Amino acid sequence: MQGLASLGIAVPDQVSVLGMDGLAQGAFFSPALTVLEIPMRHIGSAAVDLVRDLGLGAHMPARRIELACRLVERKSCGPVAR
Repeated sequence: MQGLASLGIAVPDQVSVLGMDGLAQGAFFSPALTVLEIPMRHIGSAAVDLVRDLGLGAHMPARRIELACRLVERKSCGPVAR
């Protein structure tokens, strides 16, 4: 966001910025960074389960695993300009 500011681009007035890491430190940015919290622990757990099943010789058809993410709305995103 500092780079955008140095170019005269206002966050969130001209562009919205979203972090994909869920960093709590985003609250201390200026403006505070909106983030998408990704459930890393659940991703790791699902990966371990898949590897374990493969190691046990299980036949594994293709599958889709969906894990919920959480949007933490702060000040770096705004409405679309019309």
